[in-house]
Amino acid sequence: MQEKDVVSIEYFEEPERFADLLNGYLFDGKQVVTPENVREKNRVITRTRRDGRRLEGGFVIRDVMQEVGFGMQVALVSLEEQSDIHYAMPVRVMNADAMVYQRQWKKRRKKHRQKKDLKGAEFLSGFSKTDKLIPTLTLVLYWGAEVWNGPRSLKDMMDLSGIPEHLKKRVADYPIELLEVRNFSDTKRFRTDVRQVFEFLQYAADKEKLAEYVATDQDVFSKLDEQAYDLISCMSKSNELKVIKKKCQDKKGGKVNMCKAITDMIADGRREGKREGIREGKREGELLFARLTQILLKDGEIEILSRAADDEGYRKDLYKRYGIER
Repeated sequence: MQEKDVVSIEYFEEPERFADLLNGYLFDGKQVVTPENVREKNRVITRTRRDGRRLEGGFVIRDVMQEVGFGMQVALVSLEEQSDIHYAMPVRVMNADAMVYQRQWKKRRKKHRQKKDLKGAEFLSGFSKTDKLIPTLTLVLYWGAEVWNGPRSLKDMMDLSGIPEHLKKRVADYPIELLEVRNFSDTKRFRTDVRQVFEFLQYAADKEKLAEYVATDQDVFSKLDEQAYDLISCMSKSNELKVIKKKCQDKKGGKVNMCKAITDMIADGRREGKREGIREGKREGELLFARLTQILLKDGEIEILSRAADDEGYRKDLYKRYGIER
């Protein structure tokens, strides 16, 4: 498992952040889900099939899977986190959700067989008329900088050209819940550092604008939770933030001064840019003088070449005279 996967899973396994993500995205900022009503579930979903002596099995691992309580009812909510566009995401989500439902059905069937309380069609189904499944929802959290241009539903993956409209309407669809982190405009709905993580990544491409943004929220960014800092570092692919982290971390640990980190990062970038500019300027100057030398040697102008080598102003005049441009 890659570093970014581990960091993002750890981040959203926290009930406060998971509840905040659901409230901000699914419930328009209303505080419907509380951290107390979020309970971690086993992320590994197995599927087995027995045929005589032969046993076939498979499994899928959800990035995060939580049981969320709503009064007397519960729902299973999973996160699938993507750094890159996945062009078969609806099938992937549908298969994982189907395995969740299949596991519930098989558990029900096992209990009924133990109790021997079903007959007829119910016995054959392993599921009674009154049995109910726990609803499941998968939220695809997309971290990439490129706008998602992949399918958002199962039908987006189908070639329906030439299919009669009457049939087309009856072909089952499976839409996905897709949250594009860098294009989610309603970040103010979030009440935890989920907001700062999302907004930081939305400014990450421009360091100057990023510095301005961080400066507007210094109270939060000057003592940003370490998990949030690590997630930002991974998802922005910033080795600079990873290197600077130790200098900006408080002595007790757990909090990082992102304001200082960004200031240091920009300062380092400017120093490197200046050094690179000097190196580039030197290389460019060498190329220009090489072209001038070739022209003057061809014309036999040795004295002019000798003076040009020592006199920068005279050299620039010669560049103009012979049409040698940067």
